[in-house]
Amino acid sequence: MLRSTGYEGWPALFQGLPAGLLATGTAWGVYILSYNVTKRALRTDDEDAFFRRGTWQLHMTAGAVSGTVTLVVTNPLFVVKTRMALQLRHTRTEPHHFRTIPSLVHIVKREGWKGLFRGMVPSAFSVPQAAIQFSVYEQIKARLKALHHSSDYLSSYEYFGAGACSKLISSVIVYPSQVIRSHLLHEESRMPSAWQTLTTIARQDGIVALYKGLSCQLLRVIPQAAIALATYEMILKYLKLSW
Repeated sequence: MLRSTGYEGWPALFQGLPAGLLATGTAWGVYILSYNVTKRALRTDDEDAFFRRGTWQLHMTAGAVSGTVTLVVTNPLFVVKTRMALQLRHTRTEPHHFRTIPSLVHIVKREGWKGLFRGMVPSAFSVPQAAIQFSVYEQIKARLKALHHSSDYLSSYEYFGAGACSKLISSVIVYPSQVIRSHLLHEESRMPSAWQTLTTIARQDGIVALYKGLSCQLLRVIPQAAIALATYEMILKYLKLSW
């Protein structure tokens, strides 16, 4: 961080912010909507059914589906976000690097439509993150409700804590795939596959390199997930809605 501010100035810390906000906002909207739609479609009150209400397999399957849908819908936005964040400000000579839509158009013209879906393979490894996160989140909620001997809504603090814990666990498990994805999305990357990227990083820098930047990632995603889930749950509470 200090090197970035000294070399490129404080604005370097906010490169790719517009694309990042658009991608993250879209991702959470698609994420929660597809999760709840899938959960409602699969669940049943039959005690002998595989996807009976409240089971981990129901939540994990719905989470995996929502993760896949979100990945396909938002991958082009995250490609642009990553490209903007990795561009050195003093080397920018083309205006398309500054804006999201022109960047999308530039990528399509230069690399074809497949350029918008670079990094899909390592990103697919992050799909289990959604499955793990929602499964853990729902189980924590169920345990908290059991402690209160109530099936009613929890407090905002409890939703916040459940969201934070579930994101922490899922993020630590799948973080290496995000490191690989970032390498593949870089325009100057010469590594064509996720496997080659993994082996190269492990050989040159060791397995620990797959967790570089984890602390910064956790500081970013844990509050984000906790706030998003707590806000969503409280909106449902005040609107007296239930998924």
